[in-house]
Amino acid sequence: MHAEPLGQPAQPPGVLGGDHVGPLQLRREARRGVREIADGGAGEDEDAGRRGGLGTAGLVSCHPPILSVPRPDAPRHWGAHRSLPYDVPVTSTATPPPSPAGAPPASSAGREDEPPTWLRRLRGFGYAPAAGASPRADVRTRLVPPYAKPSRQLWMTFGLPPQAWGIWQRVLAWAGPLLVALVAGVLRFVHLGSPKAVIFDETYYAKDAWATIRQGYEASWPKDIDKSILANPDGVALPLDPGYVVHPPVGKWVIGLGEWMFGFTPFGWRFMTAVLGTLSVLMLCRIGRRLFRSTFLGCLAGALLAVDGLHLVMSRTALLDLVLMFFVLAAFGALLIDRDKVRARLAAALPVDPEGRTRPDMKIAETLRLGWRPYRILAGVCLGLAAGTKWNGFVVLAFFGILTVLWDAAARRTAGAGAPYAAMLRRDALPAFVSTVPVAIATYVASWSGWIFSPDNGKGGYLRDWAAKYDQGSSLSFLPEWLRSLWHYETEVYKFHVGLTSGTPTSPTRGAGWSWAGPSPTSTSPRARHRRLPGDGSGQVRP
Repeated sequence: MHAEPLGQPAQPPGVLGGDHVGPLQLRREARRGVREIADGGAGEDEDAGRRGGLGTAGLVSCHPPILSVPRPDAPRHWGAHRSLPYDVPVTSTATPPPSPAGAPPASSAGREDEPPTWLRRLRGFGYAPAAGASPRADVRTRLVPPYAKPSRQLWMTFGLPPQAWGIWQRVLAWAGPLLVALVAGVLRFVHLGSPKAVIFDETYYAKDAWATIRQGYEASWPKDIDKSILANPDGVALPLDPGYVVHPPVGKWVIGLGEWMFGFTPFGWRFMTAVLGTLSVLMLCRIGRRLFRSTFLGCLAGALLAVDGLHLVMSRTALLDLVLMFFVLAAFGALLIDRDKVRARLAAALPVDPEGRTRPDMKIAETLRLGWRPYRILAGVCLGLAAGTKWNGFVVLAFFGILTVLWDAAARRTAGAGAPYAAMLRRDALPAFVSTVPVAIATYVASWSGWIFSPDNGKGGYLRDWAAKYDQGSSLSFLPEWLRSLWHYETEVYKFHVGLTSGTPTSPTRGAGWSWAGPSPTSTSPRARHRRLPGDGSGQVRP
């Protein structure tokens, strides 16, 4: 049923009073000459009837594509409207709430829970008042989220004056992580030299580290030399023959630093892994703080790592895994700092409106060059050291390379870029590759410096003289001999790893990855690094 207001003759569909909705006009707002329709608020139907001669029971046909009619029992919120298709009969069904005796009917102009009409219309164009603006409305807040602040009650509990709150917050940002790292250090260094034994694969890495720190490359040790080392480390001569090893030398250089400072003893070869384990707890506290924007949550993450059983054991054992983890974590922390600095730089370049809020800008977001990024280079160095410890580091390098450019694309999208991934490919992809991959490869090659500078006359590192003996006159003879020998050595190591399980019996330490997930009824893989058999009077230690 379509009733024309005030006896106006029928008009073509979509036209009322000679005006229609323009392309840039709000769909719920008609131009001049169109009667205002009550939106169902308390008293608004009577007010509209007085203005246009249409009461609460009046029906109207109008063009605006969407009319807003909230449910009578629905709570009133700004912009909380239901949408109806255009050109349909609409009847106000709202029932005004009962008024106190003697009080005049409520009016929409006096409602405190609803903004005025002009402000509701502006909200359709993305405007929001400063007092009620959401944090997401400010682009800078989204690019550089603020850190969580302790509550006033916490400061007042400790009797701190308000002017000291900011100072103490900055102090706790470092004091909290340092305290957690101190606890982690105590757990890792107390009785570090006990047991006085060669635990698990320390039989390889402790001796390789001693040879690397003394002559720059690994040696071939005689069997059953461990007992002599434990009894009289100073009386053990360094072997002259080079040793064939299947892991790069960085981890052994790190372990060797402790042996260089404290001698060829269990405490000496475990010292540096304990240092790196303690520092990794400190780094995780700071990384967690930066990720969660909370000092408390960062310290909680570090505290969980400090008491983690696997991390604790690896920190007290001269193995390569803890060294690898440390450099990977350091690389992630460097990339995280780079991400935050780049986002702050991008936020600083965006325009600011008169109310002081940062607004997105498509041109700036898509064309801004993010400049010099030293923390990305630092991440490349750390990833090169990780790969120089174990080849697993190269897998992490590929993953982190993708991660950092996706972070850049996300930042540009938040800043207003219409095509953030295209902008990332134009502006960020190549610099990200150059600052990580070549840097990591150069660092990896440099870690072999002890082997590279050893003699190539058969008295240096393993296969150091391969090119001089077997690769003269080849198509790659224009390359340095050390590089060709190193490449051959690496190919031999690769063949070893690929064929490691071929033709070998099943080891009790082998198993699916999930079988190492922790003690459970389904766990099948052993986790013991050291045990002393009961009733063994000799006190023999077996891995």
